[in-house]
Amino acid sequence: MARGLLDRGHDVRIVTGEGPADGIPPELSGHVTHLPDRPRYGRWRYLRCFLREFEPDVLHNQLSVANLFGTFAGVAERVPCRIMSLLSTDPLKSFSIKAAERLAAKFAHRVMVNSTGVREVALRRLGIPEDEVVLIYNGVDTDLFTPERKDEYGAAVRRELDVPEGAVVIGNVANFHRIKDHATLLTAVADIHKDVIGEGPYLLLVGSGPGEGEIRDKAKVLGLLPHVRFAGSVADVERYYSAMDVFALTSLAEGFSNAVLEAMASGLPCVVTDVGGNAEAVENGVNGYVVPPGGATAISEKLSVLLEDEELRADMGSAGRRIAIEKFGVDRMVEETVGMYRELLE
Repeated sequence: MARGLLDRGHDVRIVTGEGPADGIPPELSGHVTHLPDRPRYGRWRYLRCFLREFEPDVLHNQLSVANLFGTFAGVAERVPCRIMSLLSTDPLKSFSIKAAERLAAKFAHRVMVNSTGVREVALRRLGIPEDEVVLIYNGVDTDLFTPERKDEYGAAVRRELDVPEGAVVIGNVANFHRIKDHATLLTAVADIHKDVIGEGPYLLLVGSGPGEGEIRDKAKVLGLLPHVRFAGSVADVERYYSAMDVFALTSLAEGFSNAVLEAMASGLPCVVTDVGGNAEAVENGVNGYVVPPGGATAISEKLSVLLEDEELRADMGSAGRRIAIEKFGVDRMVEETVGMYRELLE
């Protein structure tokens, strides 16, 4: 988003906390301001000083902490347009955070959401008029995430991870948090192995997080560990999609998954749970399958259908690529966001 705004001649500052900057592309590093790692009141004062100096026309906050800190700081510094972003249905969010967001929403001019599911949650949770909630889908870089590099990247990644040549790989890109429900995915893949004669599918898990040890232990208990590859957090995630044959996301809650869009743009058929905006990206039976959350049997059944039919995988992967280009491109996301800004400023 920041790169798209800069390309269109707008002045952009990304304000974030202190910590690793691995995810920030070099061309954006000069546009990043890090808040110091101080007690929250000190960081709020620093944010106010930044706003006073930069004098933005629009303050667009992302996720819970920024929604609260940013919105109230924007009010104090009289920023003309203040926007909150609700990007997940997040059933685990505490009552106090929900109450604070409800209060902050009264001082925001718009609440941006990224799926109809999140929109419904925003209207119910925040108690604001419908015309103050704006739906803008996430965008994916279809030039970076593309099946054209599968031969170049895929074989190399498989060698790095010691995946046998010719093996079928189910992939997942998600941090190891309970909400992503890796446990159900492991159970589903273990069920497939029970029904397979010979070499079963491999499972490639990309991401990190506090629950990784628990998932490793479960894979061991299920006898699946020799067929699971833990790639950790990677900067070049596009290479890892190239090593997959099928993508699976078994989350219990989502907003609008970037990983699903990246997999679609990479030409992969997807099996996803019916949470958040997953069913808005994956058209059931067209570019993949949508199954109930928490259901290992339904997940294993749909994965098995794809694993057994290479032609179906190719057809669904091509359909997903087409949908990603037509509906979820980065340019569309940036243009709709700029349109929201202009409407507010006028």
